[in-house]
Amino acid sequence: MRGSRRYHQIVTAATNLLRHILTRKQHPPEQAESALLERDGLIDSDELATYLGFSVATLDTWASRGGGPDFHKVGKFRKYRPADVKEWLKQRRHADKRAAQDVA
Repeated sequence: MRGSRRYHQIVTAATNLLRHILTRKQHPPEQAESALLERDGLIDSDELATYLGFSVATLDTWASRGGGPDFHKVGKFRKYRPADVKEWLKQRRHADKRAAQDVA
């Protein structure tokens, strides 16, 4: 009996740890973040969502309603050019800066 209780405790602890690891936001190291926008290839939705700190569902919404970075369809997948993502981020930074100046 005691052996099965201990087994249950270990399994419960391991399950809780995995749940915590899988549900927390993943932030790649600074070098990986900057390298993502400096590489030559295309960026997939998972990589971009992780980089921006949004979900893939948010990227999907932006793709259908507008407002996100430009993308290319490769089969059924959306791929992003690093230059397009940089430009989109730059436009958002300037838009926020202008909004702050309008308030002042």
